[in-house]
Amino acid sequence: MVGILFILFTIDIKLAFYLTLLVPLIVISIILFSKIMRNAFRTIRQKLAESNHSFSEALTGIKIIQTTASQNSFLQR
Repeated sequence: MVGILFILFTIDIKLAFYLTLLVPLIVISIILFSKIMRNAFRTIRQKLAESNHSFSEALTGIKIIQTTASQNSFLQR
């Protein structure tokens, strides 16, 4: 890292100063954004898990109803 900064300062000092000011700001904004998005994705995953659970229960209920109906029709024969 130090070597990269040394080479950057020897090539273009003005650009090196801009980068040394901007890079920490960019890193901080990325960290803050990732924390916000992590919470949002966690909420989305929880909602998706709830809907998958409801869907699974509904499918199980449909299978039970179909089995009961087929047993009733078989017994009526």
